[in-house]
Amino acid sequence: MWQVLLALFLTLAGTENRLLAAMAKMLWGLDLLWIGGAGVISVLGRSKAPIWFQRVLLGAGLKVWLLATTLTLVEEAIAPWMTNGVPLFEVVMGEVYLTASANYFDVVYFHSVIVFMPQFGPRPPYAKHLRLASCLYSLD
Repeated sequence: MWQVLLALFLTLAGTENRLLAAMAKMLWGLDLLWIGGAGVISVLGRSKAPIWFQRVLLGAGLKVWLLATTLTLVEEAIAPWMTNGVPLFEVVMGEVYLTASANYFDVVYFHSVIVFMPQFGPRPPYAKHLRLASCLYSLD
């Protein structure tokens, strides 16, 4: 909901500013590819996913963490792709960025996945005696 409202706001603001118009187009592309595309895939695969999920011989917490990391890596592939596609939106490369960088590995290793995924990971063996909170600790 908020993503669509932001895209609508940028689209309206972009009627007077070519950089905001390019940003709005990139955001619409991200919405269509990630929200629309991933939404269709999740609806089509929801009957097969639990079967595959049960076949993987890992703890539930590790499975969820790996799936979340994989989905994040896919999303982070779409955002730099849109940033690198700015010439399609009649803007010079470097004027508008959808992500921190146009380089996928720079975004993943220094700005997104490397920063927030470790905090959701399975509990390390030494943390048994610590009272640490995590959304997945109760699952392993």
